[in-house]
Amino acid sequence: GTSVTDTSEDPTPVNPTDPNNPPVDPTCPDCTITPLPTNSSIELLKDGAYQDTNNDGIVNVGDSVIYTFTVTNTGETTLSNITIT
Repeated sequence: GTSVTDTSEDPTPVNPTDPNNPPVDPTCPDCTITPLPTNSSIELLKDGAYQDTNNDGIVNVGDSVIYTFTVTNTGETTLSNITIT
């Protein structure tokens, strides 16, 4: 939430005509530019399957629902150690 700015003086500036190099600010050709991800999002899909524990075809105390959760990174930010509670 806090904005941070800094100017980095790179001793080995990139060649702006090389398409494999990062973007170059024409007002600061010696500056280092690091693109940051701007889109952060995840998708959570939840599916449940009823299990009839005693196979009587009736919902009873003791029957259960087995849930499966699928979490997908749908954004540009690297995610790790995702926990569902």
